[in-house]
Amino acid sequence: MSALTTDAKIHAAGYLTVLDAAELLGVTRLTVDTMIADGRLRAVRRGRRWVTKKEWVAGAHRGRRPQRRVPAGMLTVSEASERAGVHHTTIRKAIKDGRLPATMPTWPNGYGIDPHDVDAWTPRARKPSTAAATRNEAAASWRREHGYLSTAEAAELLGITRQALQVRINRGMQTAVRAGADAPTPGAWLIRAEDVQHPAA
Repeated sequence: MSALTTDAKIHAAGYLTVLDAAELLGVTRLTVDTMIADGRLRAVRRGRRWVTKKEWVAGAHRGRRPQRRVPAGMLTVSEASERAGVHHTTIRKAIKDGRLPATMPTWPNGYGIDPHDVDAWTPRARKPSTAAATRNEAAASWRREHGYLSTAEAAELLGITRQALQVRINRGMQTAVRAGADAPTPGAWLIRAEDVQHPAA
């Protein structure tokens, strides 16, 4: 079944695709996926695809967030990530892997996480952070020494997201090379500072 047929059926049923929602909101598909995941945009599954409705998109566009309901005394993923001092994706991965207990979410609710479980899990989660910071600093130092920028650094200079820069690299619109085996992060995209075209002021 072609995507067009699938989209046509979705539209005929009164729904919008994720791409439709992205266009209406003026954001990327990734942003819409995130909005659905964190409960800012209501959506339902149709087969293997998320779909939404125009009125749900309008509600999200006006900034209405569904009322959060987690069991009393529990934390959301965002609150748990702040408490633990780690990224929210680290919390979600720990839940998925079974390392951090949580109540299962139902829309529009997210995971409910016991603060005591977060406190018990945090020291184990943060142990590698010092080593990671050291590795990151070593990689940054190596890039400076060799006249390269990481995709994150180049994207910041260009005033765009890393995803947008990755698209430019993939389409051949941005010169980039893969780091060699002697680099701290072999295989990572590297961009020469002089190859970054700054946006017009």
